[in-house]
Amino acid sequence: MNKILKLFLTVIFVNIFIITAKSQENYTISAQNIEYKDNKKVIIANGSAEATYKNLKIKSENLIYDKNKNIIRSEKKFIFFDEKTKITITGGNFELFINQGKLKALNNIRIVENENFFNLESLDYSYKQKKGFGSKLFAQTKDGTTYRSKSVKFDLNKQIFVYNKNNLTNCKNIKNSKDEYCPIWSINSTKTTHDIKNKKIKHNNATLALKNLPIFYLPYLEHPDPTIRRKSGLLPPSFASISNLGRTIRTPLFWAIGDDKDLTFSPIFYFDENHLYTVQYRQQFNKSYLILETGFTKGYKRISEIAGRTSGSRNHMFIKFENFSDILFGNTIFDFQVQKSSQENYLKINNISGELFKPDIEDLENKITLTSIGDNKKLSFGASILEDLNESGNDKYEFLIPNIKYNFFSNTPNINYDFNSSFIHKKFSNSNDLNNDDQEQSKQTNILNLSSKEINFVNSGFQSFLKANITNINLNNKDVFGEKKDFESQNYFTVAFDSKYPLINYKNKKNSYSNITPRLFAKYTIGKTKNNFKTETYFDTSDLYSINRLNDQENFDKDLSIGYGIM
Repeated sequence: MNKILKLFLTVIFVNIFIITAKSQENYTISAQNIEYKDNKKVIIANGSAEATYKNLKIKSENLIYDKNKNIIRSEKKFIFFDEKTKITITGGNFELFINQGKLKALNNIRIVENENFFNLESLDYSYKQKKGFGSKLFAQTKDGTTYRSKSVKFDLNKQIFVYNKNNLTNCKNIKNSKDEYCPIWSINSTKTTHDIKNKKIKHNNATLALKNLPIFYLPYLEHPDPTIRRKSGLLPPSFASISNLGRTIRTPLFWAIGDDKDLTFSPIFYFDENHLYTVQYRQQFNKSYLILETGFTKGYKRISEIAGRTSGSRNHMFIKFENFSDILFGNTIFDFQVQKSSQENYLKINNISGELFKPDIEDLENKITLTSIGDNKKLSFGASILEDLNESGNDKYEFLIPNIKYNFFSNTPNINYDFNSSFIHKKFSNSNDLNNDDQEQSKQTNILNLSSKEINFVNSGFQSFLKANITNINLNNKDVFGEKKDFESQNYFTVAFDSKYPLINYKNKKNSYSNITPRLFAKYTIGKTKNNFKTETYFDTSDLYSINRLNDQENFDKDLSIGYGIM
């Protein structure tokens, strides 16, 4: 009974203290145990201690409040949270100077602010002025940037961070195999200023380093921060190693010429070869846009050292222009494209890529096309020149003039149909034909696909469809090497029956179900199947239920075939 009474009086005493303190100082202190010293001028809170002052909260296993100095401190790990700025600070020990509105902390300090993380050895932070200073910083921001600096000053009101003796990088991998800090690239500076509001980063006495090796020095450097998409300045550099060419560094410079146009100049510096200079220009018009990409290099520097190399400069030019209008079927696109390289393997060897070209592309295409799209129809006609980068001489060129495609589809109450028609005329060369290098081929293809609505057999549960396909291919050859006929016409007619019977499989007692659907597909094709012995063909399970199982619009497997399975 005495123990219960003692505990009851203790709880009442603590609550009376909290209420009184809150009314006088606008703060509260709570803990599992509270002690008083020096005539109640010092309050010691132990065990899950928490102090609340206005919009601030501090948690620790131990809190000491000095009423004369109006200071709260702790020698143990703490958590500081500012409800107003949403800043969380953790560390080893701290002092909170309530009169000055200042927090001082030491040992393993970590600040979390708007998904930005700052690790410090010491911190002096004015939560009234929203300003602070810290030493030995390692920070990672939400835009992917890493900072390492001797010290940092910040002003949250102005949103400015100043890093002294700083190292900056936005590489994802910042450590090597030995767990040492060694990003692919970084910028070292005596001072780095990040103006978050204006999205600018300025460096004083900046040195660009690759794998911690200094490359070049600039007394002053300014560039946009990674959150901004369009602002003139130096973009983050990139480092690469290219087979047979060695190490390279790209240092792109972005120029926002206007709201509707910009330019990126990207010099690529080779350690062992002549440098490559590339330019990308983009412009947006009212109903169109233009992209231009070009580059130039003097060529190989080490010609005699490696077999197969030739002298001379190299260059490339890619252009793409698209215009959108409402002529013809309502949604019309005019497409003009140029892809030009002065040498066949120059693009691949230099690993050149951009919006208009990727390293794995095998053909360059120069074309002009007009495509119009309506509610249920599409018309496209144009001309193009293909250049095979794996060929040489005249064999690498193929002229497609004209290239016309038309598509029309319709859904009626009983049947759906889709009609596709195309005509293409090719002109090309074949060095294997000793009699005639210039060869021509014209091809017209007409394809009609029909499909019935779902057929129900007296509500049996079967989902069945009747399908049909009519394909007509007309091929006209003029002196084409390897073709026996000058003219050839192929016709295919296919009818098919596709039926499914959805079932439900009960799996367990928790009302979990899965569907099992047996399916039967039968078709019969009239026509001539061509020999595809030398053609690579890939099949998957969906081909079992396809009218054209060979995945080739110009060749069908004839006669009767049946496919069945469970889906």
